[in-house]
Amino acid sequence: MAECRIIQSPRRLAGGLQRADGKALSLSQPLMQMNPPVLQLALPDTLEDTPLERWSIGDQIEAGQPLFTTQEGITQACPRTATVESVGTGKTLSGSPTPCRLLNLTVVDPDPPRQPSLTPLPANPDGRTLRQRAADAGIVGLGGGGFPAHLKWQHRLHTLIVNGAECEPFLTADEQTMRLRAPAIWDAVVALMSALSLQRCVLVLEDNKPEALAALQAAYPSVLDAQDVCITVIQSQYPSGAERQLIWLALGLEIATTTSPVEHGIVVHNPVTLAALADALHGYPLTDRIVTVTGPSIVTPGTFQTPLGTPIDLLLSQAGGLRPGHHNVFHGGPYTGWPISNTAAGVRATTACLYAAPVVSQTPSPCIRCGACAEVCPVHLQPQQLFAALTHDQLDEALHVGLSQCLECGACDVVCPSNLSLTKTFQDGIQDHQLQQAEKQRADRARTRFEARNQRLLKRSEADETRRAVRRERSGSALDRIRAARAEETH
Repeated sequence: MAECRIIQSPRRLAGGLQRADGKALSLSQPLMQMNPPVLQLALPDTLEDTPLERWSIGDQIEAGQPLFTTQEGITQACPRTATVESVGTGKTLSGSPTPCRLLNLTVVDPDPPRQPSLTPLPANPDGRTLRQRAADAGIVGLGGGGFPAHLKWQHRLHTLIVNGAECEPFLTADEQTMRLRAPAIWDAVVALMSALSLQRCVLVLEDNKPEALAALQAAYPSVLDAQDVCITVIQSQYPSGAERQLIWLALGLEIATTTSPVEHGIVVHNPVTLAALADALHGYPLTDRIVTVTGPSIVTPGTFQTPLGTPIDLLLSQAGGLRPGHHNVFHGGPYTGWPISNTAAGVRATTACLYAAPVVSQTPSPCIRCGACAEVCPVHLQPQQLFAALTHDQLDEALHVGLSQCLECGACDVVCPSNLSLTKTFQDGIQDHQLQQAEKQRADRARTRFEARNQRLLKRSEADETRRAVRRERSGSALDRIRAARAEETH
């Protein structure tokens, strides 16, 4: 019988938080299936100028058939057999205040028998085939990043890390997936290691997930016996699941913020992403995901197998609704989530959790320089210095003291006795810096185009002058010949 090596990581995360995780709230219930009557999918902005949409108003789209393809090559399949009702404009769950186009669907068959809509791949597909399948099936990072998986696989890679840490309190979508779909996760690992010629795989778990560990051990396939594969158990601590922190805990390798893991040959995937990839190998595109609905304001917390586009209102109702009183509903967990202002919006591929908690009014007071925020910062920043610089509009100073290294994990907010919105301030600063960089890039492109135009005009002018000089020379030579001929006639 195959048996995966279990390794206890000797490394510990610097800083961070160790708090009651609240995961039992949603894991106490079995996984439930959502069958919504309507769906709302956000259309990428890039589709406005590209003919990549595959429907018209009034069309009936079968479950699993393509709806649209993004410019990155990701195809979104229709989650259920549905009729295209309208295209509107509104806010989505992306966290952006900018409205986008929304595709509204009325579900015809809410609970159809599952049928593959793509041709199942043969065993051990090559890298090119696997990348194309991931794009056709809509596989993106389901841990929250949403980055197209097939683009990560274009790099020269040697190590796969499966991020099963799920360190943020209350979140359980990853753990539920590992408990219920461990064979699918290993199937995806086998396919990736073969197709991308990977040398090793490390599946990382926090030590508060014994049921998930047992399920992964029981499902471990013998085909991986000859490979360098292990499960590494790390201490339960937030934010150990952040990508660079996870790599250090698992491999002892530090990745600078100026580079990405794939540049070092390391690809990190979430277990939910791998389960979706395993489905894609058998012909099933990404149409559903597990969503945790939890928090102190939820009547019956749980995990739900949810079609993409399911309205948030329906998910909350399925979880018993909100308790009496005033509550905030967050997209994400208690530390990294953002408030949802439009609960009619549909679930996205990156919606791992909906967290609801009572509204707490806290009045901020001046920073007392206690240093608690610095003690919990996992990347050794001085949040009080960052906050002071940004509140005085000193973005360059904030960048100098490490703003670009901030994980936006929210640990400093949790321990701040002055109730300062540290993370929100840092997020705004990072966004301002990104806007400045984008504006600089636009200016650089404009300057490059201007200089290129001047060079073209100069070359054209020089070419015209050369042609004129040639014509003048030819004309002068012809006149000289005519004069010489006339002179000879005169004599």
